[in-house]
Amino acid sequence: MGRLSATWVVACLAACHTSLPESNLRYRAERSGDWQQAGVDQYAAVALGARCRVDLARADTRIHVVVENPTDSVLRVALGTESARSHPDAIGDCRLRPLDGQREPVHDYQPYRSLEGLEVESGWRLEFFLERPLGRAPTIGQYLVLLVELERGDERQFLQLPLMARGWSGTPR
Repeated sequence: MGRLSATWVVACLAACHTSLPESNLRYRAERSGDWQQAGVDQYAAVALGARCRVDLARADTRIHVVVENPTDSVLRVALGTESARSHPDAIGDCRLRPLDGQREPVHDYQPYRSLEGLEVESGWRLEFFLERPLGRAPTIGQYLVLLVELERGDERQFLQLPLMARGWSGTPR
């Protein structure tokens, strides 16, 4: 009887320390911060005339961010977390696309490092697909503040969205 109880205790402790598969972890907003709720696990904001959207429910990536520049000037955009600023590895990929939907010229996906500044011309959008926003695989309960920094000339604006990694309980889009 004692050996069975000890085995049961060891099995229970092992189950408690078994993490979810990395693919089942998704980030959820802890609060909306500078953003407005735009759907389930979707947020929107406007900064320096740029339209910004965050989607946390996509099946193909953990965090999808789109920054559209309908203004007449060039915007400099940086995205990521302060803690991953000095991390040498990419936190995801990004790509530029024209707002009017035309296919040419189209830029391929590029690796993106945290808070790397990129220019977005007038009439273009920059999309980010973040898999490892802290520069490493997410773990359950991992907390971060997603920072979107926009610059136009001498103007600068920051948007923050606090996120926490949690187990996925639905069907991603």
